[in-house]
Amino acid sequence: MSIFHRTGPRRAAAVAIVFAAVVSGAPAGRTASTVSTDVAAALAAVPGSMLLVDDSSASGCMTGSPETVAFRSDRIVLRTTLTPAQAAAAVAGAFPVAGWNATPRNPIRLVFPAPGPTPVVPVVWMTLDPPATSPAQVVGLARKLHERQVVAAPDMALSPSGGPLGMWPAGYPVPPTRPFPTPRTATFGAGTSVMLYDTGVPSASNATLSANLSKRTPNDTETVDADGNRIADLYYAGHTTAIASVIATLAPGASVVSARITDTNGVATDVGAATRMTTTLQQANAANAWPSIVLAPFGSPSCEGLSLLGLELVSEAVDRHDRSLIVASAGNRGTDRPFYPAAFDGVLAVGSLNATADADGDPWTSATRTAPRSSFSNHGFWVDIYTPGEGLVTNHLKDMTFYDTGPVLHGSAESAGTSVAAPYATALILEQMSLHPGRRAEDIWYNVVKPTGLACTASGGGVGVALTAMSALATTA
Repeated sequence: MSIFHRTGPRRAAAVAIVFAAVVSGAPAGRTASTVSTDVAAALAAVPGSMLLVDDSSASGCMTGSPETVAFRSDRIVLRTTLTPAQAAAAVAGAFPVAGWNATPRNPIRLVFPAPGPTPVVPVVWMTLDPPATSPAQVVGLARKLHERQVVAAPDMALSPSGGPLGMWPAGYPVPPTRPFPTPRTATFGAGTSVMLYDTGVPSASNATLSANLSKRTPNDTETVDADGNRIADLYYAGHTTAIASVIATLAPGASVVSARITDTNGVATDVGAATRMTTTLQQANAANAWPSIVLAPFGSPSCEGLSLLGLELVSEAVDRHDRSLIVASAGNRGTDRPFYPAAFDGVLAVGSLNATADADGDPWTSATRTAPRSSFSNHGFWVDIYTPGEGLVTNHLKDMTFYDTGPVLHGSAESAGTSVAAPYATALILEQMSLHPGRRAEDIWYNVVKPTGLACTASGGGVGVALTAMSALATTA
């Protein structure tokens, strides 16, 4: 069971929590609302996504300073012990909603058996026919189910946190102006492993891949350039490549196994991610081969009182098994509104520091072990750790560009975002795991790495951690 919680004991799934959004330090003068609107619109524009864009104006998804989100128009998700048939009947009984009559179809039950006498509450999701035509219909259905004591939520779209879509925090990845850092000790991270749930691994013809990166199955492949025009098809292409490269730089002895959570069109949702994570982690559990760390560089805010139920299930199950630690990106909205799965109890939420702005000017290091928080980084009481996440030179796409007149990448780029900060934090933990054999990631974080960090009181909590030099340990004072 988790040894750190942000809000006291784990909340019951049916308890509604309302979060206030305070926007500060948003990327490049843009507000969190502007960023989230662009992200949601870009996701919904992908062919076959079946997504609705919800700005809260009609649905009441969020209050205060709302962020725009996107979710499936044809799905509803329940966290319940009801059988699939009972869940479908509960949904059918909640209609009509705002004049919308739909039939729930094909209910699917997602479960992750947990140790001990108390089971993890399963998830049931089902197709709605016809699909909703407005966000208020889906949110209204979820809230009506809550009124009937059935926990429900939309199937939220997830954005890679290193982007987000169409607007990487520092602009599109560009050819590096700095060299790759000096390789660290090859034994750092030896004997440890990461299961990386993300966009998948491109072919070697489209990207330079780290030696530590592998695919879990042949299907865990990212299609970068389907039409062969040497322009990346998706704004976040190469995301997995850059993330694995950060770990290869800082903890070269660790292995990174990639499992793709995106659909064939490149879009991921709560249900799709949770299904892939549940399946692969149950297989790892059966083989007694849990990864040292589960890395989740993606996420979404949620409608108030309506959780991301699939990822909530996964987070609770991993926490209960106590074999791995989930490390997740805090998001790039520049706001303190919680971003999930990072904000779930038992998940290590990682924000970004701008280590290019400290005295040594090296994006990877800080001689004083501190640096300003990145303007794009989410923050608040729910963020646990901040690590460097700007200007990191990583492996990336090869002989490709992101737009017609854009610069061509030749296998490397300068990457930014909380999704490159998250593997940085992961690597520091893996480094210390290799130096303390037999100790698990959560123990290393809580008792070894966290005590060396500097409190980030101005950011609402958490600690900042940066290497004093590439040759130094994570715990160097």
